Amino acid sequence: MQTIKETVNKYWTAATWDKRSMRDLQGWTIVVIGATDGVGYESAKAFAEHNAHVVLVGRNEEKSQKTLEEIKAVAGPQAKLEYMLCDVSSFKSIRKFTEEYKQKNYPIHVLLNNAAIQSPKGKRGAKTEDGFEITLGVNHFGLVYLTLHLLDVVKSTAKKGPTARIVWVTSLGSQLVNPPVIGATTKRPGIDYLDWEDLKAEHKDESDWWLYSRSKIYNIMTCKELARRLAGTGITSLVAHPGLSVTDHFGKSDSENKLSSKLIETYANSPIGQTAEGGAIPLEFACTAEELEGHNGGYIGSPELGLLNVLQAREQVPNAPLCSDPVALDRLWNETVKCIDDASGEHWAKDGPQAPPATPETPVAGVSK
Repeated sequence: MQTIKETVNKYWTAATWDKRSMRDLQGWTIVVIGATDGVGYESAKAFAEHNAHVVLVGRNEEKSQKTLEEIKAVAGPQAKLEYMLCDVSSFKSIRKFTEEYKQKNYPIHVLLNNAAIQSPKGKRGAKTEDGFEITLGVNHFGLVYLTLHLLDVVKSTAKKGPTARIVWVTSLGSQLVNPPVIGATTKRPGIDYLDWEDLKAEHKDESDWWLYSRSKIYNIMTCKELARRLAGTGITSLVAHPGLSVTDHFGKSDSENKLSSKLIETYANSPIGQTAEGGAIPLEFACTAEELEGHNGGYIGSPELGLLNVLQAREQVPNAPLCSDPVALDRLWNETVKCIDDASGEHWAKDGPQAPPATPETPVAGVSK
């Protein structure tokens, strides 16, 4: 049972932690997937300011080089920064990037999976070159594939310390698209259950907001299941959400629900929204906070719907029941890896992280009905 002092300290940290609270990251290598703008950019800048070796990973070389120079101008010429090319919508590009990374013999103390899109303009209904709907292909399948290819590096780093973390970035979009309704008895798709027959969104014409929401639920579930499968390896898998922050996310989307997009954008730009720098706080906390070491499966961010974006540096419980359903978590992982194996010709179902043996506390996950 927590003492009053422990409770006060926890809430004080949650309310006051920002990048000035970050420990010295000398000797750390942090790989930021999607670092050219928004919360990814702000996080990469904070890591560089605290002496980490930061690898910026993006698909636009010109934009990434500009980001690198901007961060160096703030962090100083001694900042250890480099850029590596990777298009997360392409398995071929991911393989090339991960092979090149391994050739450098760098460790990975933190892998920050921040890359995300929402049906970018002009690409409504588009698919990746590997056959996935583009939003799910980048936000979920691409990031899982990339993580699988770098997992041996993270495992090797975990043996040496001081940390080895995989941090996934979700969004309030996982809650706002289909929020809980007081007194409702109908189960909500994507919140209370998944359509296992259409995991890749091949058979329904869904809005870009719905697809984005689905991908962000997948992120939370993937984090939690990977935490279970990596237990005992020294790797900590965490997921963070940036509250409602001002970024160019809305400008990039092809949203059909213009009213919802405008309302959320207005809220983000209002006094009760926050800047991208503020939105990066949960990510930076998840990546670097010493008190989170070993908190496998932790969900970091402001509570509930992120109103006022307060108490951001704190573990929360996701609202969606799916995120706490061990059967659904196990099945999503297995179905995801099967889709990846089918598209890539690889064998991650056999070679990737396996579910631990069943115990009375952690029974064998079965098949969701």
